[in-house]
Amino acid sequence: MATATSTTSGSWSGAIWSGGSGSGGAPADDDYVVIAAGHSVLMDVDTSGWTNGIRDLTITGHASSTPGMLYFMDGTTGYIKMKTGYTLKGTNVTNKGRLLANSDGVWGNTGELAFANKATIDMLGTSYLNAVYLDIQLYCAEPTNPFVRIYNEKKDVSSINTSTNVITMGASHGWSANRTVSVRSTGTLPTPLIEDQIYFVGSPSGADLKLLYYTSGTEVDLSDSGSGTISIYSGYDTYTGVTQVNVVEDITSDHWGTTTNHNQCLLVDYLIASATSDVQDLTLASIDSATQITLGTALDSAQYPLARLYLKSRNISVRNNTSSSSQALIASALANSVFNCEVRNYYGTNQCLAYSVPSAGVTIGGTWCDTTYGIDTANNITITGHGLSNTYSTRYVRGSMISGHHYASTSVLYMCFNNEFSGVCFGTAQFEYFGAGRNLLSGDFIGCGYIVLYNAGESVITGTIKNGYALYSGSYHNLFLGTKIYGVVYSIPGASGSGNILRNVIFLPPNEVYLGVRNYAYSRARTYVENLYLGSTQIIYDNLGNILKTACDGTGDAPSVDPDGGNDYCVEASTIQSNCGASTTLGYSKSALTIIENQRIWLASGSHTITYKLQTTYSSISAGNLKLTCTYIGTDGVLTETHDDPAITTRSDDTDWSQELSVTFTSSADGWATCNIDLMQYEASCEVYVYPTPTIT
Repeated sequence: MATATSTTSGSWSGAIWSGGSGSGGAPADDDYVVIAAGHSVLMDVDTSGWTNGIRDLTITGHASSTPGMLYFMDGTTGYIKMKTGYTLKGTNVTNKGRLLANSDGVWGNTGELAFANKATIDMLGTSYLNAVYLDIQLYCAEPTNPFVRIYNEKKDVSSINTSTNVITMGASHGWSANRTVSVRSTGTLPTPLIEDQIYFVGSPSGADLKLLYYTSGTEVDLSDSGSGTISIYSGYDTYTGVTQVNVVEDITSDHWGTTTNHNQCLLVDYLIASATSDVQDLTLASIDSATQITLGTALDSAQYPLARLYLKSRNISVRNNTSSSSQALIASALANSVFNCEVRNYYGTNQCLAYSVPSAGVTIGGTWCDTTYGIDTANNITITGHGLSNTYSTRYVRGSMISGHHYASTSVLYMCFNNEFSGVCFGTAQFEYFGAGRNLLSGDFIGCGYIVLYNAGESVITGTIKNGYALYSGSYHNLFLGTKIYGVVYSIPGASGSGNILRNVIFLPPNEVYLGVRNYAYSRARTYVENLYLGSTQIIYDNLGNILKTACDGTGDAPSVDPDGGNDYCVEASTIQSNCGASTTLGYSKSALTIIENQRIWLASGSHTITYKLQTTYSSISAGNLKLTCTYIGTDGVLTETHDDPAITTRSDDTDWSQELSVTFTSSADGWATCNIDLMQYEASCEVYVYPTPTIT
């Protein structure tokens, strides 16, 4: 054990050292290494064969001049092996030590390290990269395709009959009913088909078939034939012994490696029906052609068509083999640091922290893999890379820009706030989870098989959701703005969560709105849907019933005219749940379904009467169970409440608007009066209709 210190700039393999245990004072196994201030050392040595590795490797900074630098560049490959319990670090001075990997070895240049060259920093056990006093710039060779889509069979479409929805293939397809398939086109897909969506084979006969939205379910109604070559793909339903797979993307000249430690991949089967994810860690054995690759081991489960195989490896790799669940691999990076590289734990999955980055201005690219918390406790950073196979891809991340592709066995955003996510979340059990909120989500959420938002709130979602629940449990005050939801059930919160708004949202059939747990007594949870299906439907899904915008046209039980004799809209309360009006218990008031909510009316000072016309199919509503409450500016400017809750009788017919709720009061000043109408009685299969334009005298 000795300390090797640089005496000048040059290659690690050169005569630039003194004090080390190696020849000419060079570093040897189990030595400390110091790169002095002002020296730039090119790492061109492979230390992977050392028994123990390097003890502390210190890149020395300088108070006023050029700091030391350790760098990798084109034309050389280097491997740093750090001994367990030690760190790669800098010193606490004004100009911090530098760690660089790029094309030319010049600090400040951003060219990628050539794919043929490798830069590896291997941390054993509890060693880690202590980035507190280091400026770090790592630029790997990113693949054009971060993933390939795998499939079993591909069959081209010969013709489409839009009258019968029959699709005819170029030859007999051999697929049985309910076989899962996916569709792609070199041009445009037939409407309403989309990529990255699972369909099911229906009515198979020779070369003919139909597509179904779900097993033995509704067939897809094809309104046009699309354009280009349209192909239908099947997955590996039979998988035992399968190592060679077909791929959509051509990676023959892409930055995918087949050598050990640079060929790590993750297979994600994206249609996940529960929180248990179907993923497999694999290696890439060979790239056989533009359409076929061979994996290092056989598939371990059935795969849906076009499941994704992600490349985890990059030619710049910071990794370790710790089994600790709390070990930081990279700790506390400085602002303006760039980690465009692979960060991976190869001991196994879900073991260590990949990043702890509290500083602003850090950029993270490449991949971060096999960790409990991929990026942990980070503020105001830019994440452009791909988070794969983490319990939580990002945890406690705030104020950050997040793109790339993300997979996490539990969730991508865990307790994360005020972030902008524009990436692709693929095959994840949950996306925004457990208290995450105030995020702007414009990316695509594909195969979020369990949930997109789970106990999450106050986010704006403008992206596309495919396969999975959109909301679940206590999710609250989220705004879905122009979101396209394909093949997804949308679950209203039941006992907890409320205030979600869906505005200009498109639901593709067969999915209407799936109402999850509701009918909780005393719980007020509701979701507001504006312009459902880009039509005129306005609806509120409440824990205790539905509130709809309904035309007075006599459809179903609806009134046939409005109170003025026309066919304007009224507010309908229907699908009323049995706990509506549940008795007072443990201090709760009656469970109320709000029909008119916070309708504000500007009134001049003086006496006013506000009257709402209504009708009902209830046999009767007892006094006190349909209540108009009005808050107004009372004496001395004090907000004052008045109400009316008479007994209501059933309508004589659908033109009968003789029933009403009315309050009279005197406002002491000009200002707002706020009105609410609450229903607190249940009768099976009955409705209440309120004309929302009150008469004001």
